[in-house]
Amino acid sequence: MNEEKIKVLVGKWNYKTRKYDDYELPKNCPMMAGDNEIVNCCQCGKPHKFGEMFTSKEIHNNIGFGYPTCEKCYKLEWDRQKESKNGK
Repeated sequence: MNEEKIKVLVGKWNYKTRKYDDYELPKNCPMMAGDNEIVNCCQCGKPHKFGEMFTSKEIHNNIGFGYPTCEKCYKLEWDRQKESKNGK
């Protein structure tokens, strides 16, 4: 039996255009999970415990809820947000 590959497209905030760009989530990146469940970061795709992750400032579903992101990627999101506010 062939399993069909399902692509999940969400929005990634673009600080320059101030709009969302289409973005394909990595596999196993659910919006919700148990704290000890291993899920992939929405940015880098690496596995982490859901309860140790952060809510993405950039990658959101169609109503604006953020997907789980690891600490390293979350810090990079903060840096990009600060840069955009400083006009860089």
